[in-house]
Amino acid sequence: MKNYLLHLFLILLFFACLNTTAQNIQLIQSHKNGIYKTGDTVQIKVLLKNFDTDSIKIKIRKNNSKEPETKIFSYLDDTLLIFNEIIKGPASLIIEVNAGKQFASTGALVDPEKFKPGTKRPRKIDKFWNKEKETLSSNPVQVNARLQGNVETGYACADVEINIPGSKPATGYFAKPLNAKPKSLPIVLFLRAAGVKGSWCISKPGEALRWAKMGNGALAFDLNAHGMQNGQPQKYYDELEAGALKNYWEIGIEDRNQYYFKGMYLRLMQTLNFLTIQPEWDGKRIIVIGESQGGGQALAAAGLDKRVTAVVATVPAMCDFGNELKGGTGGWPNPFRSD
Repeated sequence: MKNYLLHLFLILLFFACLNTTAQNIQLIQSHKNGIYKTGDTVQIKVLLKNFDTDSIKIKIRKNNSKEPETKIFSYLDDTLLIFNEIIKGPASLIIEVNAGKQFASTGALVDPEKFKPGTKRPRKIDKFWNKEKETLSSNPVQVNARLQGNVETGYACADVEINIPGSKPATGYFAKPLNAKPKSLPIVLFLRAAGVKGSWCISKPGEALRWAKMGNGALAFDLNAHGMQNGQPQKYYDELEAGALKNYWEIGIEDRNQYYFKGMYLRLMQTLNFLTIQPEWDGKRIIVIGESQGGGQALAAAGLDKRVTAVVATVPAMCDFGNELKGGTGGWPNPFRSD
């Protein structure tokens, strides 16, 4: 599972950028999946349709460099080769294209399986998290659920709060098909991106229902990252971001027991504990989905809970913080960054 997750993470790191089409810009790679080996030629071409410019600007970032290489190309009326190199791996590549007011990007990875983290695995990390998981499991899952009205026929949705010993509760919306047979449904846990007050940060009944309706139905949970109350006026979230949760990613950064993301990980683990005791769970399938901070949480969920069977982590944050210490770029929120 660990090797699978590593490979999946490295691929998903740039998958949102692959062969991107933005309005009238099309980027075409020599390998459609964007994955190469040392010795392969990485070729990237650009095709503009209905363009109103005779030049395009290219930015090339190798290994997530802070200072991209910039090139200007004249563009006539055909496919233009903008990148043609053999890159030694392991390496990453991001190509950004600006044509007038239009923008597109694509990414590539070379020998992704050979990437190594910037720091060694922390000593006693398993002991630390096993103790945290034992604390969760030794306390019965206590749930406060408030059914939502005006839900689509055939489905139920609830505003849920789940206890976390010594931490803020896990909060979000839980949706499922009505009248599903016992042991018939997979679990889908949807995790939120960074921030507090934006629409992308706040759990919604509609999002939980969207996942619950997919396929033949699912036990779907849209989890707040911060244990916030659900369904509050925008002022509530504005005040949290300006107050108690201002720069939350820095809270307790020097103490693993106080570090903010510990509580975030406890919330997702307890949510999985809640979902796996539902009689409709098939006992097999758990998929965890997230983007950015949500992607980082999804990878953490898979690493901390062996029951997770699939992960979709789009441009995940919170990865390889230690890469900053060896001259590279770590994932958001870059706790070791000095600038």
